[in-house]
Amino acid sequence: MKILKIRKKKIFFLIKKIVRIIKKKINFKILLNLFIKKIKKKILFITSNNEIQLEFKINIKKNYDNIKFLIDSEKFIKIISYLKNSNYIYIYIIKNIIILKSKKYNTILKSQKFKNFPIFNKIIKKKICFKVKEYKIKKIFKILYNSISNINAKYSLNGLLINIEKKKISFLSTDGFRLSYYFLNIKNNYKTKIIIPKKNIFEIIKILNYEKKKIKIIILKNYIIFKIFKIKFISRLIKEDFINYKYIINKKYRYKIKINRKKILNIIKKISLIEKDKIKIIKFNIKRNNLKISSFNKIEEISNEKININYKNKNININLNIKYLLEILTNIKNKHIIFKFNKKKSILIKIYNKKNFKYIIMPIEI
Repeated sequence: MKILKIRKKKIFFLIKKIVRIIKKKINFKILLNLFIKKIKKKILFITSNNEIQLEFKINIKKNYDNIKFLIDSEKFIKIISYLKNSNYIYIYIIKNIIILKSKKYNTILKSQKFKNFPIFNKIIKKKICFKVKEYKIKKIFKILYNSISNINAKYSLNGLLINIEKKKISFLSTDGFRLSYYFLNIKNNYKTKIIIPKKNIFEIIKILNYEKKKIKIIILKNYIIFKIFKIKFISRLIKEDFINYKYIINKKYRYKIKINRKKILNIIKKISLIEKDKIKIIKFNIKRNNLKISSFNKIEEISNEKININYKNKNININLNIKYLLEILTNIKNKHIIFKFNKKKSILIKIYNKKNFKYIIMPIEI
């Protein structure tokens, strides 16, 4: 028999964080478990869904015997949540039997063989390591997430590209109809390209907080690791070439207008209320010092509103997907944005006085 003594406060919050990737509807039932392993005077807690691995370590005073076991994650988190007046949890391991004790409480659970639990083989070769403020990574991932394709035949588009070169990290996503681009400057002069799957970006957004402290990001051959507080978020990568995007983001635009973000967001929400189609379309009619935004439907109902703008160039008419506009205008929080146009070509949205973000939307032909 082997025994572990764990302070409840040390693990409860962290376990709640790492079990969130566990899905009930899975074929590989072993992934419903939490893997617990003792390493010297530390205890390692791991969850996995085969694409993501979440883990954390806690220090312990006593150097117990080597211990490895699996425990049902849902049962374990519920049990420790109900032990409100207990400071410590005692775990007794007898072959495939797990006994949880705390004061007068006692429960017996069965454990599966841990040999079948998939643990990522993190070979530390050609390691790239840098730090970024946590809130910046969360903001970038939220802004770029919606532009990632879901089921594109070109599999690399089902993920977010991170391209590091010339002391700059470029983040890019596209679904073929729109493209989101953001970059940050870093001190390190690394050179690499990786792609993180969309569903893994979704999960890390939930783990990240809007904190100013820096998190460590480590890039390995097959994985990327985010060290967030005490948690390691480890994601598999998509091993496929991404599209050549540089000619798209470096494209020149002839005309531009500056608009208050909240104002245009509210107008688009209002006039789109008459639209019931699956793909909702909005029309921008740009004339001298005037922008008319219109929406219409199949039964010839029309809604529009005009905005005064500073514009003295050619008239432009362009049709856009309302969803693509609403998603980006909701996720960026800056006061003013810039719309850039080429006649009947793509539209570029930028943040006023910021050079590190671009959002490109293809128009809709009617």
